Amino acid sequence: MAQTLLNLAQGVTGTLPNANFSGGKIAQVIEDAETVHSTISSTSYGDVSLQATITPSATTSKVLVLANLNNIKINSSSGGNLQIRIQHDQGGSSFTNLAEYEGVVGYGDNDVNNPSPMFLHSPSTTNAIIYKVQAALLTGFSSGSARFNNRNSDGGYIRSSLILMEVLA
Repeated sequence: MAQTLLNLAQGVTGTLPNANFSGGKIAQVIEDAETVHSTISSTSYGDVSLQATITPSATTSKVLVLANLNNIKINSSSGGNLQIRIQHDQGGSSFTNLAEYEGVVGYGDNDVNNPSPMFLHSPSTTNAIIYKVQAALLTGFSSGSARFNNRNSDGGYIRSSLILMEVLA
């Protein structure tokens, strides 16, 4: 397909018609931010203190779920892996998985900074939806723990967040 390029600085007069872009606009943004640390020391999933609720304005909307998990410190002399999941509760009865991410890796007392799981969800509802982040040690993690929002000995400020964005269709 041939393209024709116009030099808009020369030879163009008048006005261009208004474009009508309806899809992809952000209708609302919800954030839950956390500065307190939480520790995971089991192969069973546990909450990492990030949870937020959004009520879509249309059944055709999507929800972009963005998690930013800061300064995760793996405490294990033999090394270990961490898994993270995003869950949602759409009907008020129980949480179900949206996405799982394995292999956030740490060895010895190494920090793993900023894993950022994300998911584009199509909930098809205008009811409130609760989203949360959980983590667990992978099976085979011999001993130790993973600490979220781990602060240095100087008490530095660490912040993780869960952001929900309603994207209009």
